[in-house]
Amino acid sequence: MKLSPTGTVLDWFTPFNRSTLDANDVDMGSSGAIVLPDAVGSTTHPHLLLATGKIAILYLLDQTNMGKFTSGSNNDVQEVIPVPPPNTTQLDGGNYGVPAYWNGNLYTTGQNYPLSQFSIANGVISTPQAATSSNTFPPRGAVPAVSANGATNGIVWVLDLSGWTGTGSAVLYAYDATNVSTPLYSSPASGAGSAGAAVKFTVPTVANAKVYVGGQSSFTVFGLLPN
Repeated sequence: MKLSPTGTVLDWFTPFNRSTLDANDVDMGSSGAIVLPDAVGSTTHPHLLLATGKIAILYLLDQTNMGKFTSGSNNDVQEVIPVPPPNTTQLDGGNYGVPAYWNGNLYTTGQNYPLSQFSIANGVISTPQAATSSNTFPPRGAVPAVSANGATNGIVWVLDLSGWTGTGSAVLYAYDATNVSTPLYSSPASGAGSAGAAVKFTVPTVANAKVYVGGQSSFTVFGLLPN
């Protein structure tokens, strides 16, 4: 939904097959919208945003004309399915976090999906993926975060939160943001150097050359050790 500063609904987008999605609890409320920079837009659609959810489709939308609802088809800019087919029947499938953007690239993952990297330019998401991670992420997926020095030294950080159903540790992964098939780091799953017990939907926070990970009654800080 697009709201005015006073809360008036200005525009919205709803998938055409909403009745099927509603019947199976496959909603878009599990994720959120990410406003993309105008640098990746086109003359026709200069102001873009990206939305997704349990349906596991990336909907590229025009901020000035989001499409509202039409039966039979969607009035959107583009739809991309990172891992076909789309999820229309599985309650716990799809995306449970907002994709990340950096330097002409989109990064997304979902339930039992790898981390996918898509290029976007001139209002178009290039398909298929430019790169994917060799590992997948568990039920509830993960939320990627990017650190960089402007347009260089980009790193995508993602947490594997498989252990949230018990007391297993979160595992922090780092990937080259120019090619996420290149892993840079993964924290140990147990023992010295591991994170605290996982909490679902946790997002790694990067600041001051460190990565902060919240856990069950714990807080873990990752950084470079002194020589």
